[in-house]
Amino acid sequence: MSCPFKACLGHSTADARQHWMDMHGNTDVDESLSAKPDGPLFFWQLYSLMGAERIERILHAFYTRVYADNEEPWFRRAFSQIGDLEHHVERQTEFWIDAFGGGPQYHGGDGRINIHHQHRAAHIMNARGAGRWMYHMTLALNDDTDWSEEDPRVKPCLVDFLETRMRKYAAAHRWEFDAHDFDLLRVEFADNSPTVVPPKDHSTAATPSHVGSSPSFDDGTSSVDEQKNAQSVCH
Repeated sequence: MSCPFKACLGHSTADARQHWMDMHGNTDVDESLSAKPDGPLFFWQLYSLMGAERIERILHAFYTRVYADNEEPWFRRAFSQIGDLEHHVERQTEFWIDAFGGGPQYHGGDGRINIHHQHRAAHIMNARGAGRWMYHMTLALNDDTDWSEEDPRVKPCLVDFLETRMRKYAAAHRWEFDAHDFDLLRVEFADNSPTVVPPKDHSTAATPSHVGSSPSFDDGTSSVDEQKNAQSVCH
């Protein structure tokens, strides 16, 4: 059965895919944009399974939490000073669709992201900001997203994408990537139990100690390994 959404290259897809392969040390992967019925799923194939609406739903949940963050108002202000909630949902949705094989949605690709991070978001491009970003994304994915009808490979694939990007940003902005920011995302997608994220005191580091290593889970497995037991047809 074919995947429900037609995929095509975006402005960011090829560069993001190449970065993933370089970081994972793996070039022997399926570079096609449409997900196969079984086997590993890669982030550049996510659009073919999810489409735009489900991607936007995740990001709306995420930014709703960001804009309601009264515990760390410095983090909320970093976004509200740039635009309203809908502005950020639209821009991030465009980037995810573009990177996930949904066609040219995010004009400028990584170059545009780099300019934004350097000139508009530099004050949160550090370990503290990354930790708070992942705090809200963890809640959005674990508590606000219904995975019951989703291909079971999608969530671990999305988590791998987020970790790969966060490692990239940590290397570019010279903070120490903290793999523990992802601990509560490494659960079975069907586990809908409430998520409790403990507060963390992040500090920036002058030189990242393990940025650029192949993303893996604390038990030594990767998201591709996790997907081997979570295979289903496109639906």
